[in-house]
Amino acid sequence: MTLTYNKIKNISIDEHSQPRFESPMEVLNHISTTYNHEIFNALQPILTLANIHIKKSIDPQSKQIWETILSSLYKIEDVVKAINKLAYINTIPRTEYIEGIEMIDIKKILSAIESNSEAVARN
Repeated sequence: MTLTYNKIKNISIDEHSQPRFESPMEVLNHISTTYNHEIFNALQPILTLANIHIKKSIDPQSKQIWETILSSLYKIEDVVKAINKLAYINTIPRTEYIEGIEMIDIKKILSAIESNSEAVARN
């Protein structure tokens, strides 16, 4: 069954559901907070287990595999942090994903977060 906008626009999930949001930024804030919460909760046990495997690994090849996995997990964590910051920044940097399709430039957001953190640390 294909759900179209007209079929789903009036669906009420439950009695706790709220009416439509007032602004796009409010929607973005709720989406990024939910995304942040759900992804971080799923990542935590994986990050913990990867770190345990790295510490306990005797075989260098196995250790390298787990370090690669851990590096990818940290990249996911950074992306989630950057997306969570979208609701709090004035302009959203974009980059071309493929011809004619733009996406949010996560690298620029992460760079701005890092620069801001360094400035705060210096003060």
